[in-house]
Amino acid sequence: MSDQKDIIEFKWPWTMMPLEIADEWIEEIKRGLKKSEPIYKKDIFPSARKEDENLILLDIDTDSTYAIVNFAPNGQGGLTCSVVEILPNRKALKERLHKDHIDAISKTKQYG
Repeated sequence: MSDQKDIIEFKWPWTMMPLEIADEWIEEIKRGLKKSEPIYKKDIFPSARKEDENLILLDIDTDSTYAIVNFAPNGQGGLTCSVVEILPNRKALKERLHKDHIDAISKTKQYG
């Protein structure tokens, strides 16, 4: 099965990033990454944000992988960013997004 046939569907708690602010996020994330991060100096594109955590999903255009990055204010008007997880392909991304959706729904039902 081709990687492109794995259709990516963003469901809560993930939402697509507005295209008009993508360039701003790219610059902030690049400035906030340490040299030791596996995506440092790679071409990135912010696809989605996880609403219940400070997480951004990035498409890594350099090698066609995906990264989930945690971000936090650095106290100097910028962000500190760190890679939480690298997803090797669209199938892994689709599975992660589905799991996060199921987990979020379960928590909602549990705490009602």
